[in-house]
Amino acid sequence: MMELNTKIRRFQETTASTLHKECCIATSSDDGNKLVNENDAQVALRTLEDQLAHIISQTNMEEQEYEAERNLHKQLQQELINIERNVTLMEAIMKETKELQELTRYPCQNHIACC
Repeated sequence: MMELNTKIRRFQETTASTLHKECCIATSSDDGNKLVNENDAQVALRTLEDQLAHIISQTNMEEQEYEAERNLHKQLQQELINIERNVTLMEAIMKETKELQELTRYPCQNHIACC
């Protein structure tokens, strides 16, 4: 996202300087200054509008990718929580199983020792 913000700032700076140059370009003549042809200004404006539309579409695509990655991260995080919970349950079951096995051994050992 930082990279995209940097690109947008650079574009805005170049756009501002380009607009300033295009609006202020004048030719010198004996009679005074003459402004750039209106058609050239319209072409430059259309070009800038196209560039801006392209940047906006790129921004939208980047935002969609970011949202998709964020959702994936949330899903993976939830899956990790569930797996950790299952591991904890399995460990508790294993512990109880071992304790139960130990309890079932003692009466048998006592019975064999008595006989």
